[in-house]
Amino acid sequence: IELETTWRATDALRFDLNFGWLDTEYKELGQAGQGAVPAVTVGSRFAGAPEYTANISGQYEFAMAGGSAIVPRIDYTYTDDYTLQTGDVLQRVQEGFGLLNARVSYDSGSNWTVALTGSNLTDEYYFNSGFFTRAEQIHFMTVGRPMEWGLTFNWRFD
Repeated sequence: IELETTWRATDALRFDLNFGWLDTEYKELGQAGQGAVPAVTVGSRFAGAPEYTANISGQYEFAMAGGSAIVPRIDYTYTDDYTLQTGDVLQRVQEGFGLLNARVSYDSGSNWTVALTGSNLTDEYYFNSGFFTRAEQIHFMTVGRPMEWGLTFNWRFD
């Protein structure tokens, strides 16, 4: 189930709220569950599938002369615990975490915009995915992106 809503408090002030609920587990395994030591059992959760996700954001448009505008925006995204690979053998779980992002853009009112962006501003350390190899007894993991800053320039050809 996913719910999304936008509230325009004024013409310039906007808030967005998103919430997701995901209930995943294997109900049947068929041939996959017939091995000597099945990696997946009935009731195993899907990999990379957090039960809850949520996002809240807000922005305000400061209108200026000539149709230009400065628009600061901030958003926070929460991701609940999730497993990094399917299967119960030596399963790794990524604990729930939140990411804070921000953006300040300038719209020229004509055909160009420029924006300063920041993502993962609290420099949250988290894993995107991973898997375990039985032969080497090693967990391989991919780490989420660290704090990043960027400057973008857009040009519209009309």
